[in-house]
Amino acid sequence: MKLKFTRLPNKYKSPLLINGLKGNIYMARSTKNQNILYLGNIVSGIEINWQLINYLRSYGSVTAVDIPGIGGMDNFSVIGKKPTIDNYVDYLVSLIKLRYKNKKFIIVADGFGFVIATKLLIKYPKYSPNVKMIVAINGALSKNCFNESIPTVKYLRFLRFLSLNETLFKKSGFQHRLLNTNPFVDVNFDDSSFNLYSADKKYLDSLIVKGDRITHISILNQLRNLDIKGKIENIPVWNIQTINNSLNKKVTEDAIKEIYTKYHKSSPKLTMDDLIFNIDNSLSRLFTIKLRKKLVR
Repeated sequence: MKLKFTRLPNKYKSPLLINGLKGNIYMARSTKNQNILYLGNIVSGIEINWQLINYLRSYGSVTAVDIPGIGGMDNFSVIGKKPTIDNYVDYLVSLIKLRYKNKKFIIVADGFGFVIATKLLIKYPKYSPNVKMIVAINGALSKNCFNESIPTVKYLRFLRFLSLNETLFKKSGFQHRLLNTNPFVDVNFDDSSFNLYSADKKYLDSLIVKGDRITHISILNQLRNLDIKGKIENIPVWNIQTINNSLNKKVTEDAIKEIYTKYHKSSPKLTMDDLIFNIDNSLSRLFTIKLRKKLVR
C-alpha cells in the first residue's frame, strides 16, 4: 500500500513581505472562535506538516508561516542579518503584531519553533497575556536534551564548507545527510520502508532541500550551545513527545519544567511519520482527551 501525502492547497497560501523578507503566509479559517499560530521546524518549512496544520482547524483559525531561511522564505542575509535566535524572536514579534495585535492566541510549535516561542516570552514578557497556551511537539530547551545527536563543531564547519560550494555540495549527496543531522527530526524519506508515490517522493525531496543550508547549519550550531534561562509563570505548556530516539525525554522534560511552571506532558505512541502521513488517523490521537478539552475552551 502506498502512503498518501496531502499537499498544501494553494487557496490557503498568500505572499508575505515582512521586515524586508519575502515568503508565504498560510491562513486556514475555522468556525471555532479561537486563533492558533503554528511555528514549524527547521528542516523543510511548514509544507511537510500540512496535515497537522489542517487538523488544527478543529480548534481554531490557523496562521502558519515559514521562518527566514527555511522552506520558501528569504534568509536573513538578504537584509544583512544573521540567523540568530534573537533575530528569529524579533521576526516572530513582527508576525504577532501583523496578525494578532491585541488578540489572544494559542501557539503550536514544532521543534525549533518552541525554542523561538520560549525565547520570545522571556525577552518580551509583555506578550505573555496574549498567549493562552503553548502546545510543543518534541520541544527541547537545553543542549543536553539532544543525546549528542547534533554533529560536532568540526563536522558543522565541514558542512558549511560544502554548502558554500554549490557544485561540490550537490555531488556529495549531503542534502539528505544534512536533514539527518537535525535533532528534531526522525524521518528519512529515502528509507525503503516508505512506499510513496513517485510524484510525492519527488515533492518531499524538493521540500527538504528547499531551505538555506547555511541557515540550517547555523541553527544546529546554536542548538549545540542552547542555554535558555528565565521563568514563565502564567502560560500552560503541553509537550507532546513523539517516539524519537534523538531526544532524551527525561532531560527534555526537566529542562522545560525549569522555565515553565505550568508544565504538562503528553506522550502518544506516535512517530513523526504518523503526523506527516496521518497513518491510521493518527492525528486524531495526537492530543489526549485532557488536552483537547483545554484547546476548546
